[in-house]
Amino acid sequence: MANPELHGPSYILDLRLYDEEDAIDADLTRDYSKLVAVFPGKSEMEIQSHIQEIVSADMSKHAEILNGLLYAILTYHTHPGSPAFGSNDPSNNTSNSVNGNAAPPNPDRQHSYSCQALARLLRIVQRDSFGHVYKHMRYFCQYQNFQRIRHAVREQLIWLVGYMTESRMPAIHLIEQLYTALLKQIRGGDLSITNVQHAESTLRLLQENQEFVDASPLVIGYSCYTYMRVILDHGSSRFAQIRQQEVNYCVRLLREKFRECSEIGRDLVRALQDVGRGIPEFEGIWVDLLFNPRSLNPQLESIRQILAVPSQKIYLASRLSYEMEHKLLHILEHINNGQHFRNLQWFTERFLPNQESETLYPDIIRYICGVYHPANAVLAGPTVPRYVLIGGLLRNIRSNVTAANVKLALMYDWLFFEPARDSIMNIEPAMLLMERSLERTAYITAILLEFLFFTVENYYPPLRDYIQEHVAKAAQSIVEKGVIR
Repeated sequence: MANPELHGPSYILDLRLYDEEDAIDADLTRDYSKLVAVFPGKSEMEIQSHIQEIVSADMSKHAEILNGLLYAILTYHTHPGSPAFGSNDPSNNTSNSVNGNAAPPNPDRQHSYSCQALARLLRIVQRDSFGHVYKHMRYFCQYQNFQRIRHAVREQLIWLVGYMTESRMPAIHLIEQLYTALLKQIRGGDLSITNVQHAESTLRLLQENQEFVDASPLVIGYSCYTYMRVILDHGSSRFAQIRQQEVNYCVRLLREKFRECSEIGRDLVRALQDVGRGIPEFEGIWVDLLFNPRSLNPQLESIRQILAVPSQKIYLASRLSYEMEHKLLHILEHINNGQHFRNLQWFTERFLPNQESETLYPDIIRYICGVYHPANAVLAGPTVPRYVLIGGLLRNIRSNVTAANVKLALMYDWLFFEPARDSIMNIEPAMLLMERSLERTAYITAILLEFLFFTVENYYPPLRDYIQEHVAKAAQSIVEKGVIR
């Protein structure tokens, strides 16, 4: 048997010796080696002119040059040939070379460019409004094993997104996708240093580019919803500083951009309800939303207007990282019912390993109910139904608070269901879980029904009749559509 082929070191990814080499990483590494070969003996202006001549004479070299420059920026603090190799990480020092100042000299350096100079060269050389660079940036921002990207490289990635924001290239909607991808990589219920640092760095990116954020309804809603959910994880005193920054950021958006935030849909209220207990800034917004809604939005007459709007899928999906979403969809789309126990156990151990991660359960339930709507062919097939997977997740919950939040996440669309605008797929899992549990695990049916009746009466007493009416509409739609046997 042949030995597995070993690859060289990666300065972008934290790979073990026998990990599979990443194809994009390998391409960038190769093109960087070609690029630095033209550097020796030339001044900065000569290098710029030489590269432009190459690109002008042969556009096939365009991608290679851009790859090399992008690699030089991303590995500015990790590659032995970089002038900043061995210097402080960019996240720890705002006055180092990442902002264009001189880095400590590296005797083995292959070029003497500052990071800012490399970015300027990249902007000068590119001929496609950053289209090629954007493609690779999106690849790493959406990288499934995002935790494998070296910390200094992640910082450079975020820095370059900020640089592209200032340059207004590529198109704004493409830059928005980079922001939402970075936000999606903030893992709920994960208090590891790596994840907290990423949450902090992404927040700093948003704060430093406030003008861009304020002009983008998508980034406003996406970032506000993300950090309102992440704030729940940062209750410990050791996260007090970043938590306060997150609170300040969300409160500013809710106070100044509430109309854009309300595009999230009714889950904005659910998220605000979770953070509105014990955080004075959010308590004030909650009081205004209930009793003085026009102070938030002149067109807002009552909280009922927001509760009537189904949450958009893009926001519900935002709280699952790319890796988690991929693994969850694999179970739902490819694993047969009855054979899913091992996969669900692996999923739980991987993403929900301890009590700290239980804040993620409601977000997973909202994703299963509100985002993943299987086609009829899948519904008729042998794959594990959504309600079965939800039932398996419910059995792993130990905290009473989490259990209540999960039940609300499961039943939330029932409370405001309107057949003309809500999808029956949002309420189907709860109904099937109650019906199919009657034979063997009737206690689950009893618990869910009891919670539903309690919520109708107590979720918000001034809207009790309104909620009761829409729960009745949900039940009627379930019967009319033949969801239950």
